[in-house]
This record gives sequence, structure tokens and C-alpha cells, in this order.
Amino acid sequence: MPKLRFSSEKRGCGATIELDSGEVVIISVAQTGVLVRKVEVRGLLKIVLSNLFGVKLYSETDVSTNAKVAMHLAAQFEDQPSLKFANAVLRAFANAIWVCPTAASVVLMLDAAKTAAVKATLS
Repeated sequence: MPKLRFSSEKRGCGATIELDSGEVVIISVAQTGVLVRKVEVRGLLKIVLSNLFGVKLYSETDVSTNAKVAMHLAAQFEDQPSLKFANAVLRAFANAIWVCPTAASVVLMLDAAKTAAVKATLS
């Protein structure tokens, strides 16, 4: 069962979710875009380095694209009772990531959602 390790909508807008595999994923939503990153949680040096240079699972700076991806995700994944976010984009991304067992599946799911959202725009 995934765990919500941290969330904030007042001091930045984001959430930290521990997946079933034990991998930890940070979702950061800002005016400059959405960033989803895998981070390490053991060892101070690893934590600092992974926060700065960790693997980016999703990074998009176009606000319109992020809104479309969020709408696609919201339609595809139902709200989880333990994830109550006022920010619609954060809620959509967090609910989608919540059902992924590994960071690799997060990448595949978000890439598919982005492709579908862009394809729907073109048609």
C-alpha cells in the first residue's frame, strides 16, 4: 500500500509518495510547470544529491499541456481517500501515481497520459 509521506499546498505545492516498491516519488506543481522526481530517502548525502540531481520521471513546463494531462489523469483515476488536495493538477497527478507500484510504471503511465492528451488536442 502506498504512503503519503509529505504534502503541502501552502509552502509550495507538492506531495511525496512512497510507492509499494519502497521507491519515493516527489510531485512538484508550480507556475513554471510540473516535475515528478524519484528521490533517495536513506543517507543524508544521497538525499541531498537525489533532490538536486535525482531521476526526473516527468518534467513539463507548458501550462496548457499540464492542464490537459491533469484532465486526462483525473478522468482515468478516481480520487484516493487519503489524498485530499485543493489543487486540481496536484490531485490528478497524485491519484494517478498512487496506483503505480514502481517508479518505472510512473514514467510509463505519465508518458502515455501526456501522449493521449496531446493527441486529443490535435484531433
